Amino acid sequence: MNKEINAATGFLCNLLRRATRGQFVDIDNFDKCLQRILVERYENHWFPERPFRGSGYRCIRINHNVEPLLKRAADESGLAANFLNNLPNELTIWVDPNEVSYRIGEDGSIGVLYKGEDELNGNHQSSSISLEANKNQTSSPRSSLPSSPAPSRSSKSCNQQFYSAIKADNLNFRQLAAYVSS
Repeated sequence: MNKEINAATGFLCNLLRRATRGQFVDIDNFDKCLQRILVERYENHWFPERPFRGSGYRCIRINHNVEPLLKRAADESGLAANFLNNLPNELTIWVDPNEVSYRIGEDGSIGVLYKGEDELNGNHQSSSISLEANKNQTSSPRSSLPSSPAPSRSSKSCNQQFYSAIKADNLNFRQLAAYVSS
């Protein structure tokens, strides 16, 4: 459960880091509070043998209103609640055993943030991804995709297209949602 929660909170915190670049904001403390809150919430709703059981309960959802769990983590960490407005207006994160996925926009493509055990061949793979390493951090357990030229729709996965597009400084979340859903 900890790897999955780490992938979900890391994704959210990296979105916030990107949006608040240059401002002093203690996002690391928010990350720790959110992880603790999610562990408490998911404790009796985590079924590795039936990963989709309780999936709706573990969903983190922003639909023009910020998820109450995110507001609680912001309050407990001392992060001003208005910083959460930097997250996309429509964002869904599913935190399930062995997989964490997200969707930006109602009609957006679904991307995978973390993939645990591969049931088909028994391999274990970790593909936790972050938007961009925080330049102030000395080390991060999350990896980031290498920089690349403009994405080619035929040769890159949806995930790779997303992370290539978000690295452009002039791209806002409305444009991003349209790009991901196209």
